[in-house]
Amino acid sequence: MARTPSIFISMRCNAVSNWVEVPVIDVDEEPEEEEPQPGVRRTSCHGDLDQRENERSERREREEGDQFGVRELDGQKRRRLRNEIQVEPPKRCRVASGRHVPVPCSLSSGSAIFGEPNGDFLLHLREQGYAILQGVLGDGSSFMDEFWKAMTLVVPDLDARRPQTWNFPKGFRGIVSSYGLPQADFAWMVRGHPRIRQAFARMFDTDDLVVSLDAVIAQAQNAKSKLPSWLHKDQHPNHKALSIQGVYTYFGSGPHDAGTCVVPGSHKITYPWEGSGTRDHLRAPEDADFRPIKPDVPPDSVVFFNSRLVHASVGGHGNATQSFTRPQPARLGVCVAYAPCARRSEDTRRKKEKAYLQGKCSTHWPCDRFSLKPPMKSFQILKGGQHLPPPPSLTERLSLL
Repeated sequence: MARTPSIFISMRCNAVSNWVEVPVIDVDEEPEEEEPQPGVRRTSCHGDLDQRENERSERREREEGDQFGVRELDGQKRRRLRNEIQVEPPKRCRVASGRHVPVPCSLSSGSAIFGEPNGDFLLHLREQGYAILQGVLGDGSSFMDEFWKAMTLVVPDLDARRPQTWNFPKGFRGIVSSYGLPQADFAWMVRGHPRIRQAFARMFDTDDLVVSLDAVIAQAQNAKSKLPSWLHKDQHPNHKALSIQGVYTYFGSGPHDAGTCVVPGSHKITYPWEGSGTRDHLRAPEDADFRPIKPDVPPDSVVFFNSRLVHASVGGHGNATQSFTRPQPARLGVCVAYAPCARRSEDTRRKKEKAYLQGKCSTHWPCDRFSLKPPMKSFQILKGGQHLPPPPSLTERLSLL
């Protein structure tokens, strides 16, 4: 098995003071208005792949296995591990033609939850495109304290005990990139936690990693109306490097809660609609023949997924599951991603340092594909809202950039 790195990961990346300009890319992820549209059809699609496609897929699977630190697993052991985690191996293809292609749809959500980023975790992530790591922060009381501390600075009239005052900054489906919140202390409690870093170290088989400056998730209550489909991928097929993202959820996500939905196995397929895109954010057409699932996620857990996986944030319905004694927001979490430091140049490091010290937010890329999220739109501006003070220039944070 791949070596297990030290929890305290050493970084070779040293901070310097000179700054450079940072590109801002609007990835069309935050429309100002959402009109009701037809949802994703939930009919299964079936079909046989020809032998040549299967052979190409098997070769691709072996190559991908090396990226996840499971290169030593032979076919017999992989089959045994699949049986242990009770996952049916999906049919696979490298490129989807105009015909229907099989996408795995019936997957037990419980089999995707792991207590450690071990071999079974890595195998599920590689085969299905996602895996859930539970028990990340442990006692999360300080996380909540820091969240309310930051949110109260942004919204001066907010009272954590009175939900009617929870006028959180507006973000697309609760994804907040404004008012300096992505660089608040509660976000860095997740971003820099040893359990998070250890998991990414296992995925990339290296301790030498750099982190993203991605958004936080803060949704006071579930949307009153059903949101349209937003299934998409976050990585263009022409970009071959392995990219893994994580979404930390503090409260967990039950059947009626907002959360992340996925299409298992779709990271192994290149669909015809991906060819027309020029950016990493690739929106699936409304009539795409998918059956996404929304895994049940325990509190204090991270959903890790391949950036090539079809996925989306989905809203809850009714009242959020109340697993704590005090009133709680519908959704609260942090988006996080790491990549090998070798993919990040010194020029990009300076861009990231400037963005961090200004409290800005980036896309999920921690490497040389780094870019900032666009500025707030007019409808996102809070009356009386205050930008957080600049975050501290801490070596333990700057060394991760």
